[in-house]
Amino acid sequence: MINEPDGPSDPVGHWVKSEHEAAVIAATHDGPIIVDLDETLYLRNSTEQFIALATPNFAAALCLLALSVIKPWRWAGGNSCRDNWRVMMIMVLFPWTIVRWRRFCEIKAYNFVNVDLEQALRSRRGELIIASNGYRRIIEPLVKTINLSHSSLICCNLRRFSHRTGGKLELVRPFLDASKISASAVITDSISDKALLSVCAVPCLTIWHLAKYEPAFGGVLYYPGYYLAKIKRPGQRALKSLILNDLLIWLLVGTTFPTTFTHILGLTSLFFSMWAFYELGYYDNDVCGLLYEKDPRITDAVRNGEASNINTKASFAGIVLGFVGIILIDPVNLFYSSTLWFLAMIALTIVYRIYNRIDKESRVWLYLPLQMFRSGALFLVVQVSGMALAVIGSQILARWIDYIIYRHQYQVVGSSSFPERPQKTVRLVLCLMFLTAVILVQGWSALLVPAILAIPYFLIVPMRSEIPRIMRRIQRLDNKVTTV
Repeated sequence: MINEPDGPSDPVGHWVKSEHEAAVIAATHDGPIIVDLDETLYLRNSTEQFIALATPNFAAALCLLALSVIKPWRWAGGNSCRDNWRVMMIMVLFPWTIVRWRRFCEIKAYNFVNVDLEQALRSRRGELIIASNGYRRIIEPLVKTINLSHSSLICCNLRRFSHRTGGKLELVRPFLDASKISASAVITDSISDKALLSVCAVPCLTIWHLAKYEPAFGGVLYYPGYYLAKIKRPGQRALKSLILNDLLIWLLVGTTFPTTFTHILGLTSLFFSMWAFYELGYYDNDVCGLLYEKDPRITDAVRNGEASNINTKASFAGIVLGFVGIILIDPVNLFYSSTLWFLAMIALTIVYRIYNRIDKESRVWLYLPLQMFRSGALFLVVQVSGMALAVIGSQILARWIDYIIYRHQYQVVGSSSFPERPQKTVRLVLCLMFLTAVILVQGWSALLVPAILAIPYFLIVPMRSEIPRIMRRIQRLDNKVTTV
């Protein structure tokens, strides 16, 4: 969505045009027209459509996932060149995708052409330039399908990262002189083309209602954390937070001396098994929000049904990872431990479904057992220490206190956002309080477990923001001047 400018100095508001205005400009502008391709002249993203044709799709999706973890563009090209790496990988590992793409362009691609804009451009005989951040081997067959015979094409070379990093203006400059650019009308949907829009004669920034960005293999490959990162909280680094605030603590409290790589791998498998079942609750929560709430806090991805098939995939992933984890941690008691684990996962699912269907004020009481499953389910299959209980107990109670504050504020004030609160500091204080009790009962030897490493982490996190903020707000009452 294009936002209106904050003030008169911001030109973006003057660039925004309706679909009808864009079509009129395309048909009547007396000068060159530079038109964007993806989500403008073509109502989908050509790069994502090309990648989505790679087959077998599960293997291709897995390769893309591995690439997104490694992120080679960090060392060559930067984030703007992410697609260079993705497309190159598909072309190298799945070379038949190029043939499938050409066939797709011949048979199906025209279904996604912006007919209104195409007809407006076809009605004029002036110079027409299609300028795209897409790649030539992908774009050329697509442009042939659109068949604007009087058009010329400017697009990116897959092996030249500078075509992506320089922006659209730098992309067209080697092919168009400055006078032609300054006399042109530019039709695009992307504010990233701001430099080009600012130097042309008629800037036209238009979002087309039929345009849709469809990521390749959306929903094909599920992994625990997918729903959280891609559907429920996209763009919020939710997966990174999950790993640092949940998985890390899970590993510390579940590890014993001496430990093995197999044990750590088993703990990791159990964590993601639990999280797959927890995401079933997330999905059910969003569905219940759609069905029963007047103003649910859900994303467009949920409204569009992009995760409608998650139940089967998350359940399968949770079961497989659960068995793998038990086999790695406790193969001797496989039947007993796996039965106990999956009964707990069934209980988690039932509690979450009840939670999603009761009034929000009453949910505070079920939020506590949900956090017990989330942070403490591993104690069903690993040895429990007093130190581990102190760490996990503080994590559970800190989150519960947070939720009580949130619900109380919503009930009293009507706000649906969390108030500013020192949640990580509360966790630290609770942990130190529980740890004191553990030392009094078990002695200092209770500290000689890996879970003690959680204490420095619990201290460092609030020291970065919460504790300095608390210290700045402390005031001495006896220093205030009073007047009679």
